[in-house]
Amino acid sequence: MTTSKRRRPKKHRSPSLPSLPSSHEWKPDDLLTDVEAAAYLRVKPHTLRVWRLIQRKPSVPFIRLADSPRAPIRYLFRDLKSFVESLRTQAA
Repeated sequence: MTTSKRRRPKKHRSPSLPSLPSSHEWKPDDLLTDVEAAAYLRVKPHTLRVWRLIQRKPSVPFIRLADSPRAPIRYLFRDLKSFVESLRTQAA
């Protein structure tokens, strides 16, 4: 007679977002990395990359640091704040 081992179901973990410094630590002209910008917007860095590729509208403005398609991407903090403000809807 064989006994089968029961496996415990895996706990579902929601992916954690990167930690975020408070916005008052950033100046309007600060350049943020993908990870920092994603943390500010409360999305995953992959989501920002997808938005860039599909040219999401309204778009998140970004800066490519060189002419190469593989050049690092940065986001101006003031542009991210403006993007968030543009998504805000008026209460009826």
